[in-house]
Amino acid sequence: MLSLRIPSLGKDCFAAVSADQGLNRTCIPGRLNSPAMTGTKEQRDLAALQNAIYREKVLRARAMTPEQRLTEAFELTDEIFQSMHRGAMSQLGTDDPEEGWREVRRRLDRLTAHHERDLYADRLPEPV
Repeated sequence: MLSLRIPSLGKDCFAAVSADQGLNRTCIPGRLNSPAMTGTKEQRDLAALQNAIYREKVLRARAMTPEQRLTEAFELTDEIFQSMHRGAMSQLGTDDPEEGWREVRRRLDRLTAHHERDLYADRLPEPV
């Protein structure tokens, strides 16, 4: 595959040429082919809001110290665990927090087993 920056496609656009897929044009989000440029007024307004929110998040993250980033990561992790707990309790139809946490643990164990399935072996490979 050959990838080139082609100014005639737009400031932030690239063209990629491959034998099996032909010519593909790619633009950075928020540019030439996005709803911000081609959609309805509501889509353009929404895209502008999304771009502004994303920019604010990036600027805020860049201004943080490493300690602030770590604190933010722990707070986000806590929020995600609480959300997983609420979701598990809702799906189980229970008001018992312990049952909700057991379900979260079961799901995390299942996910871990899936991710680790090819990492470890319980026996040596057969000799060739």
